[in-house]
Amino acid sequence: ESMFIRGEWNSWGASEESRMRLVGQYTWGANITISGFQRAKFAPFVDWSKSYGMHPDRELLYNLPDYDPRHVRFAPEPYMSGSEASR
Repeated sequence: ESMFIRGEWNSWGASEESRMRLVGQYTWGANITISGFQRAKFAPFVDWSKSYGMHPDRELLYNLPDYDPRHVRFAPEPYMSGSEASR
């Protein structure tokens, strides 16, 4: 079993530095240092035959409720599909 974190900071590569370690059941970990927002994907195989994260924008499903007066000005950028689990 393997998992790589691949992104803009490592040119989307699958090197030993981007290899994650299995730290628990269905739980992968890695220590990386990045500056600012970076796009990334998780890929279990070097050949990209499967990957997770960074999909097209999607509508925010849960907006502020109408009784909150801030709902008129609330305009967040949509989350990228797959990124919610890593917050």
